[in-house]
Amino acid sequence: MKIHKKIIQQTPEWFELKKGKISWTSLKWVVWWDKAQLTQMYELIAQEYIEEEDLNAWEIMDRWNQLEDIAKLFFQDITWKEVEEVWFIEKDDQHGLSPDGIIKNWELYTEALEIKCPRWKNYVKYYIENKIPDEYKNQVINYFIVMDDLEKLYFMIYSNDTINWLPTYKIIEITREQLATEITKAEVKITKFKTEWDNLKNKLWL
Repeated sequence: MKIHKKIIQQTPEWFELKKGKISWTSLKWVVWWDKAQLTQMYELIAQEYIEEEDLNAWEIMDRWNQLEDIAKLFFQDITWKEVEEVWFIEKDDQHGLSPDGIIKNWELYTEALEIKCPRWKNYVKYYIENKIPDEYKNQVINYFIVMDDLEKLYFMIYSNDTINWLPTYKIIEITREQLATEITKAEVKITKFKTEWDNLKNKLWL
């Protein structure tokens, strides 16, 4: 046991000493809520490998936009792929997509790029799990539904706050074939939704 008598609570030195360690605020999740343990582990790891500024909501949004642009340029540098920026892609008059970038191969847009710049523990979580996060699965599926020629999506996470040798990015590749079942199920549900949507609109003219 090591006792620190000269460090005052709530000072920068105190917060630095607490980083990456279980204390009372985290112990309650570790001891009494099993499902929260993994999340708590990601948070403790993030404290050791991510160094972020304390920003307000507007600053976070502005920073996220800047990081996305940086990540896109970085992706092009490391893959040698030309990423085109578009504002919106229409599947039809009821359905569309706002991609982060699309990539043309032999006159067809067969690849696309989705960028996420998550903050601290989520970056660690996504990096370690190395798969499309559940909360973004439908967004990824939508790419393949809207873009008929799409064969592969690059899901990129990026952060320039990493320290202690943690890489600043990870690219997860997902193909249409891998999501074939989920895409089919989603298309059925979307078709049903559009039909019911039209039926409701038609009632306006009855």
